[in-house]
Amino acid sequence: MTSDLLSEAEACGQRPRRKKKRVQLGPPGGLEGVESEEDRPSPPTKNLPAPAPIIQPPSMPVTPLPIPQPMYTDLSTNSGPPPPVHYSEMLQSWEPVNEMPSLPSHHTYRWAPQQSEPALLKEVLTKLEMVLDQQSTILRLLQHQVAPGPGVEQIEGLPLQNLVALQNLEQSLQSPDYKEKMINYLGAIGGADVKDTTWRVLKKLISNTLAKSLNWRGVNGKTSVAGLNLREVIITAVRRNPIVGVVAEAEVEQITKRWLQLATDREGGRKRRLLEKERMS
Repeated sequence: MTSDLLSEAEACGQRPRRKKKRVQLGPPGGLEGVESEEDRPSPPTKNLPAPAPIIQPPSMPVTPLPIPQPMYTDLSTNSGPPPPVHYSEMLQSWEPVNEMPSLPSHHTYRWAPQQSEPALLKEVLTKLEMVLDQQSTILRLLQHQVAPGPGVEQIEGLPLQNLVALQNLEQSLQSPDYKEKMINYLGAIGGADVKDTTWRVLKKLISNTLAKSLNWRGVNGKTSVAGLNLREVIITAVRRNPIVGVVAEAEVEQITKRWLQLATDREGGRKRRLLEKERMS
C-alpha cells in the first residue's frame, strides 16, 4: 500500500527520472533582435603612409688588390756585395723632410735589414779603433816631449850590458843621492800605461843581452832581480809617471817578470829558434 505522497516509482524502489530542461542560447525572446556579423558595419580603414622608395647604390668597378711578389737574390751571378755606405756621405746628403709622402692604404711595407748595415757598423768600429790608436800615439808623443830636462841629470853607462856593470851600479845605488838621481832620470821616461812605462824603464836600464842572464827568483843559474836595489828604483820610477799614479808593487813586479821571460824572443831570438828547429827536423 502506497502513500499518497509517494509516486508509483518510489513505491517500487526506483528513482524517478528528472525532466531535462532546454537551455535557450541567446537573449530572451529569440534571435530576432540580434544583428548578425554580416549585418554589422565594418570598422573604418586607417590611412597608412606610402612605403619609402628603395635607393640602389651606384655601381662601381671593383679593382683587385695587387699581390706583392717576393724578391729573390740571384746567387749565380758573380756580382759582389754593394759598396759600403760611408757615414760622412750620409750626413752630407741628408736633407730635412717637412711632409711625409702619402702611401696607398692597400700597400703593406715591412722592414728588412739591408746588406749595408753590417758594413756601416764595421766602419764605425774601425773608426773608433783609429781614434783610440791616435790617442795612444798623441800620449806617447807627449811623453817623449817630457824628456829629461835641464833639472834632470843624465846618467852614463845605460843600458847595462853585463853582470859587471850591474854589480857596479848596485854599489853606486847604496848612496841616497845617486839613487834619487837614478829615480829622477828613469821617472822622466813616462809611458801610456803601467805596462808601457815599466817596459820603457827596463829597456832604458837593462840591455836585452843582460836580461837573458836575469830572472826574478834567480833560478837556473841566473841572477835574481828581486834581491837587488834596482828593484826599488824600477818601482819608484814607474810611479813617477803622472798617468800611472800610485800603482801596486805586485803589478810592476809581474810586468818585470814577463819582460825578463821574453828576453830570448826579442831581437830575432824566436825566429832563430824556429830556423834551428826546422834544420834539426
